[in-house]
Amino acid sequence: VGLSPNNLDFKDTLASILIAAKEYDEAIDVLSPVATQSVDLSLNLAEAYILSGKNDVAKRALGNLSKMSMTPEQKKKHEELEKAL
Repeated sequence: VGLSPNNLDFKDTLASILIAAKEYDEAIDVLSPVATQSVDLSLNLAEAYILSGKNDVAKRALGNLSKMSMTPEQKKKHEELEKAL
């Protein structure tokens, strides 16, 4: 990420690693500035919010996502995250 700070794939991968390590606030810090740039980033941000107990923010993030075009896989993850609230 340091060598390519604007690479969204790197940020998404770093955030996924942080989420797996239960470093949710750090994942939120990585994803928050870029989440609106893709559905996958937004879904991962919502997941980090849920796992960190920030359900109100997660609910807003998921609400914003419902207006975006999603693949079947993304829709499935969106539904799973909504159920987790």
